[in-house]
Amino acid sequence: MLKQIYLIGNAHIDPIWLWDWNEGLGEVVKTFSDMASLLEETKGVYFTQGQMIFYLWVERSRPSLIKRIRKLVRKGRWEPVGGWIVEPDCNIPSGESFVRHILYGQRIAKRLFGKYCNVSFNPDSFGHNASLPQLLSKGGFKYYVFMRPHPHEKNTPQFFMWRSPDGSQIKTYRIPYSYCRSGENLLKLIHDSIMELSSLSPLILFYGQGDHGGGPNLYDLEIIKRFDGYKGYKLQPNTLERALEELFNSAQNIPTLDGELQPHAVGCYSVVHHIKELNRKAEETLLSLERILTICYFMKDYKKYPKKLLEDLWIHLLSNQFHDILGGSSIHEAYEKYVFPTLNGIISRAEEELYLAVRRIEEDITTETDGIPLIVWNLNTSEVIQPVTIDFENYRERDGRVLKSPLKAKLMAPGGEEIPYIYLEKSDATSLNRFRIHFLADLPPLGYRVYTLVDGESPHQKPAITPGKKISNNNVSVEVDGNGVQIYWKNTPLFRDRGLKLQVINDRSDTWSHGIYKYPWEGELFRVNNVETVENQCYKALRIFLSYRNSEAEMEYRLYNGTEHIDVSLTVNWREKWKILKLIFPIDIDPQKLRVEVPYSHIDRSDIRIESPMQRWIAVEGRKGGLPLTLVIVNNTTYAYDYNGETLRLTLLRSPPYAYHEPYMIKDEKKVIFTDQGVHNYRFLLKICEGDLDPGEACRLAEALNNPPYGYSINKKKGIIGLEGSFINIKGDLLIRAIKLSEDGNDAILRVYNPYTETKSAEVTFLQHKIHVRASPLEIKTLKVSRDGDVKEVNLLEEA
Repeated sequence: MLKQIYLIGNAHIDPIWLWDWNEGLGEVVKTFSDMASLLEETKGVYFTQGQMIFYLWVERSRPSLIKRIRKLVRKGRWEPVGGWIVEPDCNIPSGESFVRHILYGQRIAKRLFGKYCNVSFNPDSFGHNASLPQLLSKGGFKYYVFMRPHPHEKNTPQFFMWRSPDGSQIKTYRIPYSYCRSGENLLKLIHDSIMELSSLSPLILFYGQGDHGGGPNLYDLEIIKRFDGYKGYKLQPNTLERALEELFNSAQNIPTLDGELQPHAVGCYSVVHHIKELNRKAEETLLSLERILTICYFMKDYKKYPKKLLEDLWIHLLSNQFHDILGGSSIHEAYEKYVFPTLNGIISRAEEELYLAVRRIEEDITTETDGIPLIVWNLNTSEVIQPVTIDFENYRERDGRVLKSPLKAKLMAPGGEEIPYIYLEKSDATSLNRFRIHFLADLPPLGYRVYTLVDGESPHQKPAITPGKKISNNNVSVEVDGNGVQIYWKNTPLFRDRGLKLQVINDRSDTWSHGIYKYPWEGELFRVNNVETVENQCYKALRIFLSYRNSEAEMEYRLYNGTEHIDVSLTVNWREKWKILKLIFPIDIDPQKLRVEVPYSHIDRSDIRIESPMQRWIAVEGRKGGLPLTLVIVNNTTYAYDYNGETLRLTLLRSPPYAYHEPYMIKDEKKVIFTDQGVHNYRFLLKICEGDLDPGEACRLAEALNNPPYGYSINKKKGIIGLEGSFINIKGDLLIRAIKLSEDGNDAILRVYNPYTETKSAEVTFLQHKIHVRASPLEIKTLKVSRDGDVKEVNLLEEA
């Protein structure tokens, strides 16, 4: 009896890579048209194609073609797979972005083809995060297909049950060799697979031209026909889902694999910093917009919840999470011409809608005070204590009141507490009686507080800027030591080797860092040129000016009054090529345990010694002086780090040429554009905790940093709600990441996440409804809440 080889016709299409978006669109249309004609004219051929955004493009640009494809899908000849918007980078997007890939991608599949995709398909993504089995199983998928990492990078079985940290599992298959082989290369693929994978039956191989589209052709079909029966193997074109069903149904023993599928192309975690920065900002802005629109809808009976607009904004964001876009491996022109303008447009449009919705709620808020009212909003679902900057005008009200002397004014909280604040210099030359203040705001979850500027008698003190190298508050001290910065916790130093430093490393690897899994630990340091201390009513700061060759940096370490975390800002003007910039933490805590946030989870990477991806926080746990101590580092734009058991390094910048792929040679460096040149901004929060890591607190701190409060001056008026208010309250250890209106109907959707490795419960008060939630360790749970308070648990497709 002949052994079986299933051949899956496929066309891998990069919408952007070595070409721009318009060329990618053209290749999608051409490939889809060619494949439809091939299937219509040739019997016994099947075509498998993922990336739901492509089907939207064809629907909008070639309505007659999408009709032909739908007909072929009904006949079982054309197989839509993936069920995601694109094949994204599978490390950098947030957990909620992966949810939206599934939600919007599957809805497109259902609308166009009458059914969801059962096969999730990411053959070219550069590694796969550990949470995907839970997300996929809750999204209704049966199978996951990938190719990278390759066997020499991670030696996994060819097929297995993949298990995520919460215990969810999905049937997973790794494509051998390549996802696109055509012509003579197809012959080699068949031969190599038979010789090297003879123990696997059936074999599942992919054929067809790819990257710039193409798919199977008549010559490929002739090869399959001619070599049918070769060395005892039947060559049978088929759909991917049928092939996977046969493989898993016939398997005697299916091994189980835990954890993430890494590494591959480790340089993509950090290269082209600006795309990572814009992606994070767009994710947070869209989530904030959905939260406030949902509150507005239920509280104000607001009929204009813009579902279509939100879907369009999300789909545009998700499209730009394609692995060669978000991974930083596309050409410079594609970023400048399409990607950056698109992401900036998403952010500005979302912010516009957010401000309009906030003003709708503001209509009901009482703001009658004795001075100038300032309203500050927190759009996170947890309480935050964060700095806020507000511009205001010393205007004349109807009653003729103005601040007699703005520089002597007092800032008052709703309860009558005086709040320390400082004036900031404005950059514009024309003041028009306008002022800018900065203070630390203590804000309720998903809510607001109205502060008031009133006349005072004490002149406002100017910040004291003096030479100096050390600042302190109750428990924390920060001190410049040579070219590093030492941090003390209760007079005990946390770091070795003079503390935190900016390190520059030589790196001649290509844009992806192909063949590189760790970067050298040796390097040169940014040199400290000048240090000054700043002290004012709000904070103490250590301001450090540094330089390295052609580059400059300014770091500021702030200790805000009333907080114990360290607020770090960094601005780098980077002018280096073939270099990496890392921020070094030589942590003097022993023994050390390293825990890293990944999308909707966190994992232990204490023993991993290569360049690795991360999300918003990373934590080192150990003992200092016999006592347990944890350092939590929260970032706002950083996705890569490495660790050698003693020292942690965050990767801030890489500067190879754009889209440089070895073994291709660069003939003239003057004619290529290098990545990450220019000014880059970063913020970090450093939190020192006595005891073990509290992952829930780390997540809340990350939300506060990445989605800071914002405020503005507001007119005086009467309202029906008070000077401070909150629209959600969570009693317990669970977190709520997303609040939105359901895609079908008008119920609220709450995305609940348990960040702990034990089962946890919470009581959630949402719009006067009390909801009791219980979640298993590291579980993602989706709740549908009606206006009347009825609660149902649903899957990620918002179906029971």
